Amino acid sequence: MSQSKILVAMIPVVETLDRLGVEHYIVGAVASLAYGIYRTTADVDIIADIRLEQVQSFVQSLQHAY
Repeated sequence: MSQSKILVAMIPVVETLDRLGVEHYIVGAVASLAYGIYRTTADVDIIADIRLEQVQSFVQSLQHAY
């Protein structure tokens, strides 16, 4: 998967987490690549401290994009 496709898939999620005030981290292959360390995988791993009361807003914000 190309970097542009990864960003297109990831940006709406990150923007929604930011808007909801959810602390989050991007880890794994994408984070490694950002620091110049190539990995053969091309996945996006996001760790998010989302609270139960934020889940519905999160899903509603992204349901049309995914």
